[in-house]
Formats: sequence, C-alpha cells, structure tokens
Amino acid sequence: MIRRVFLRFPLPARLILLSLVFGLTYVFLIPPWQHYDEPGHFEYVWLIANRTGWPRAGDYDPEMRREMLLSMEQYNFPRYLNTTIDPMVTNPTIGYSQVGDLPVYYWFAALPLYFLMGSSITLQLYASRLVSLTMYMIIIFIAWGITSQLTPANNKFRWIVPLTLILLPGFTDMMTAVNSDVGAVLAFSLFLWASVRILRREPSIGNTLSLIGATILCCFMKNNVWLALPLLTVVLLFSWLRGRWSTLAWALCLAVLGIGFGAAISWGDAAMWYRRTFQNASTRVANSLAPLGEYAFRLDLSQQESDPSIVQPLVPKTVVDLRNAPVTFGGWIWSDQSMPAQLQLICEHGGNQQTFSSEILVGNLPKFYILSAIVPVDARNLSAGMFIPKGQSEVEGNMFFDGLVLVKGERSSSAPPVYEDADARLGQWDGMQFTNLLRNSSAEHAGPSLKTWANKILDKVLPPYPTIFPSDIPTSLLDWKGAGWYYKGTVTVVLRTFWAKFGWGNVPLLGSKPYRVLAVVSILGLIGAVLAIWQRRSTLPWEILLIFGLGFLGIWIQVLVRGLGSLFSRTFIPVARYGYPAILPTILLLSAGWLQLLRPIGHWLRIGNKIQMAIYFLGFSTLNIFAILSLIEYYYAR
Repeated sequence: MIRRVFLRFPLPARLILLSLVFGLTYVFLIPPWQHYDEPGHFEYVWLIANRTGWPRAGDYDPEMRREMLLSMEQYNFPRYLNTTIDPMVTNPTIGYSQVGDLPVYYWFAALPLYFLMGSSITLQLYASRLVSLTMYMIIIFIAWGITSQLTPANNKFRWIVPLTLILLPGFTDMMTAVNSDVGAVLAFSLFLWASVRILRREPSIGNTLSLIGATILCCFMKNNVWLALPLLTVVLLFSWLRGRWSTLAWALCLAVLGIGFGAAISWGDAAMWYRRTFQNASTRVANSLAPLGEYAFRLDLSQQESDPSIVQPLVPKTVVDLRNAPVTFGGWIWSDQSMPAQLQLICEHGGNQQTFSSEILVGNLPKFYILSAIVPVDARNLSAGMFIPKGQSEVEGNMFFDGLVLVKGERSSSAPPVYEDADARLGQWDGMQFTNLLRNSSAEHAGPSLKTWANKILDKVLPPYPTIFPSDIPTSLLDWKGAGWYYKGTVTVVLRTFWAKFGWGNVPLLGSKPYRVLAVVSILGLIGAVLAIWQRRSTLPWEILLIFGLGFLGIWIQVLVRGLGSLFSRTFIPVARYGYPAILPTILLLSAGWLQLLRPIGHWLRIGNKIQMAIYFLGFSTLNIFAILSLIEYYYAR
C-alpha cells in the first residue's frame, strides 16, 4: 500500500521525500555539536537572531557560550573529542569562531531562531539543522533538474544521480549540519543548474538573470565558491556564441585559459624553496659573488608589504631523526648595502609553533653565519629559512644567500664548511664529513612559481587558516620529498570523509579496512567515466562538460592545496566537505563510470538492466547500513 502511494508521486517528489527521510535520520542521529566547527557556526547564527545589528568578527555572548558548553558537556562532547570544557571561566571559548564570515547561509539558518528565543540552546541548534536539511532537499531537486536538462525523458540518470547523492552517507551527514558548507553547496549547485539551463535553452532575460543571481549568491555564501565568478564569463560566452559561432567561443575560451595560465606561471625561482614574498624578481639569480656555483638566492626588499623570507620544509623522516638533537643551520649571506636579517628554524611540536632565530647584520661581501638549536623531542615539522625583518629598517635593496646548510650536531662559524660540489650536498665541517639535510641549497636548480599579480589575487581567495602562500602550490608539486606526505595524507582523508567518516572526522566506518574497498570503487568509477566520455565523445554537450569540468577541478584543487601551510606549521589535513560544492559534477562523473563498467559485466554474466541497477543500489544500501551502525556504536553503545 505504502509502495503504491509512493510510486504515484512524480519522480522529483519521491526523491525529495527520500531525502527528507534520510536527512532527518542524520539530523537526529548525530548528537548536538558533533559536526565540524558546529559550535562556531551556530554561535554566528544565534548572534544574528538575538542581537540588534549584524555581528562582527570578535563578537560573542558569554552567557550563550556557557549554555552551549553545558549542552556540550551534557552530550559528552569532551569524551568524543578527547578535550576539556569549563563553562564557568570568565571568557569561555568554543573553538574556532565563524563570526564575520560571509553572511547569507547564517541569515537563513537564523530564521527559525526568531521564533525560539528563550528555548534551550540544543533545541535552537536542531532548528538550524532543519534549515540545512531544507537546503539539502533543494540540492537533491537541483540534481534532478540538471539531469533532466541533460538527458531525454525516462532516462535512468534522472533518478540515479539524485538517489546516489541521498545514499552517500558522508554527504547527507554534512548537509544536515549547521555549517556554511551547506550554503556553499546549494549556491554552486544553483549556479550549475542555471548554467545548464542557459546553455540548453535560449539566453533569455530570465535565464541570464537566474545565472547572474546564482553567481551573486556564491559570492556572498563562501569564498570556496567564488569560482562561479570567472565561470560566469565562460557560460555567457558559450550562450551568446552558438551554432556556427561556437568554434569562436571555444577558441576564445581556450586562448584565455592558455594565455592566463602562461601569464600566471613563471620559471626561475629556486626549486624546492618556498617564497614568502611578493617580489617580481625570481628568488634565484646568477651572481658573481656566489661562493658556490653560478647562482644564489635573492630576496628583494623593494615594494614589500610584509617581511620577506624563503624557507624549505625538511623531509618528515629527517625530522624524526633530529628529535632531541642539536642542529646547526648556516650559509653565506651578503647584500647590496648593510641591513639586518635572521636565520630561522621553525618547528611545530605539541600543537605549537616555535621559532629559533639568529639576528645578524649583513654587509656587501659574502660572510658565513650560523644558527644553533636543539630540536624538540616531539617535533613534527621543521623548516629552515632566511628572514628579513623589513619593518625594522627602511633599507631598500637585495639580499643574497648561498651554500645554505643544515646538519645534525654542533658546528662552529669560525671555519665554514668545505663543500664537495656546487650543490653543497656533501662536505666537511670542523673536520667531520656531513650530508646536507637541505635540498638545492645553493640555488643551482630552477623551479616554478607564480607571477606577483597571480600571487596577490589567489592570496585573497585562499582560506586564511592555515596560512598558505599561493606560490607554494607549483613549488610543492615538484617537491615530492618535502611535500609528498601532505598530498598523500590529504587524498586519503578526503577519500574517507567523502564516503563516510563522521563527527569531526573521528568516527570511522565499522569493519576491517572498508576504505580500501571504497578507494577501489572510486578508482573504478573514474576509469569507467573516462571510457564513457570517450565512447560518447561525438554526442556529448562539450560546452557543459567544460563548465562542469572547470568547476570540478577548481573546487577539488582548492581542497587538495588547502592545508599546504601544514608544511611549516601545525598540521591541517582538509576533508571532503570543502569539495562538496562540486558534488554534482563528481557524482555525475562517478555514476556514469560505474554504469559504464556494469554494462559489459552484466552482458557477460547475462544480467538484465534491472538487476544491474539492483546491484548498484545494493552496494549503496549496504554502505548506509554500515554507516548508521557505526554511528550507533560510537555514540550510543558505549
């Protein structure tokens, strides 16, 4: 009876009803405050509803925080996250504050709180979660709307893609949290839908205004979906230049992308050294005074907005070997004119950052300087570099470094090391043979960087925490020894949280290594997607694939590089929620790939299409059962 009534509803209504059921399950199954930064996001929402005037960064209500902390204690927040809570302190803290972030999501999430003033803080939290649930249901409808625009009537993709989204535990869990990522996913999904509509139909005033409106919504929702702004120009280009003019649109688009990429990337910086400077000049220059080889490092003090520096992270295995041991860092340094500088060793240990530095006054001839330190016993990251405190001096000019060296043990500055080659990899110092722990330590090898204009633009777009310098991206991609651990860790964490890892990333799936199975499933989906695209290359709407592809790459690349500051400070590995704005292109790609691979398997095993679909959703249903059991075991069975 229920099944008959359910099937009488049109497909969009059925999908929305299913999303409501699954969404409500996660709204109430996950205990209060057990989502990423949920206390900080809800605080912003509460302040909007309970304060006159718009909250500003730094605003908070001590009494509200105390009530929130009491609720967190009631629901075992300290036990789950292995932390401590004291609601009775004078200035209670709740973690990272979101107050001051872009406003749109928080305004919507605050609407039900106007009717719940004076209610318990936990009830108000659930009310805001229901706003996120509403946004999630709209996203599911958008998924149906996009697939309906892209496929003929009765095509199975119209229900496969939205249903896959509903049955993806990590996504449904995150979309029912109080978090601005929910708004970011909604805004970018609306942008993609508006893009599909204007490209599949005529560029009417209504479609154009919808597209522009979705873009504006992205700009005020969250900075990780500002990608919609440059994509808007691409969509309008292809919507205006149709038919025989489409070739011109492709030529213009590819030309702009190619020229823009070429204009943003430069070659000539010192490879494997990370600049902290917006200087136009490269950090590597031929210099006749260089004690080793032909090249030296260069920092340009002119037109600097902050103290310039250049650093290199050590290989993680090396850091482990140096724990609780003395080290000596040194190099040849000189400048255009007398100016102050610092040799620095930056170490992250115990969740804190410690800097060892040596103040020096540099002249116009190369002189060898050293810095000695003892690496903390719990060191996790260690980087070495040169720093110029420009704020302490009005001097303009260039400073040069060469033959930088880091060794285990104490060494003297009176007798500089003698190197065996221009790369300064091996040598003798104080009569002892050494292997330099730094790479490319005399700047003989060049590497990529970003032009100053691209650095400044991306610096405003990239997240403020942890601190990332945009040119770290091309440098790190060719520094696998120094940065490989970060990328491996990020891919692993993103994969797990994309599928099903809950709470604050601390609640895994039950079972023996389930994420290996999910990794294989993901890889197969991508392989199948490539095959599907190739087989249908002559019939695909390539202008839409371009928009979706740029959105897919733009969003997920942001995720991949988001925590690059971990190379120099406290480790931060991003999770999949930052990439969920690209969930529709991602699921379209993966589901197309899985179905592409199921087809020949079904033909080989003589399995009909309905059974293939049953296998497809049996896998997702099994995943959901494991997800719910994992949550029950973690939160309620202990």
